Amino acid sequence: MQDRELVALCHRGKTAEYGILVERYQRLVFSIAYQLLRSREEAEDAAQEAFVKVYSRIISTADVDFLPYIRTTVTNLCLDRLRRQKTAARHLAAIKEEDLTEHSTPETSMMRSLAQQLLQEAVERLPDMYREILVMHYVAGHSYEAIAQIIDQPMSIVKNRIFRGKNILREIYLQIEGGVKG
Repeated sequence: MQDRELVALCHRGKTAEYGILVERYQRLVFSIAYQLLRSREEAEDAAQEAFVKVYSRIISTADVDFLPYIRTTVTNLCLDRLRRQKTAARHLAAIKEEDLTEHSTPETSMMRSLAQQLLQEAVERLPDMYREILVMHYVAGHSYEAIAQIIDQPMSIVKNRIFRGKNILREIYLQIEGGVKG
């Protein structure tokens, strides 16, 4: 059953159908929350809160495009939590663990793991405004337009921050790796 059909049924009072939507997207929503909050407990709370907020919205209106709405809701909730807590521990899992091919060696696996650790450390050092934008785009999968709406800034700001954020991230990564002295 499509998301729109499930949303329409939920709007008409069939609450069991909402469980299907939760099961379908709980891993994605948790993943977005965890990448922003870096705390399992905080991410679980934020994910649960996001699902509750979206359910409330569906009850009031059937015109909800579920996936974009839940992604935006969880992202906003996490950003609000981070602002309130002034947490410095925000990460980006930009390098996803690739499937090992039959030609992979222990050395290449170790190098891939080391590169991921270095990238994660570099992301931690990014200024907040760049880290948040990069997480929204690369982890949460938000388009530039969606990010502009979420942060209430013009598209040019979003494009600029993504561009600069990637360049700063590259510089920090190289410094950590020892490729550039800075």
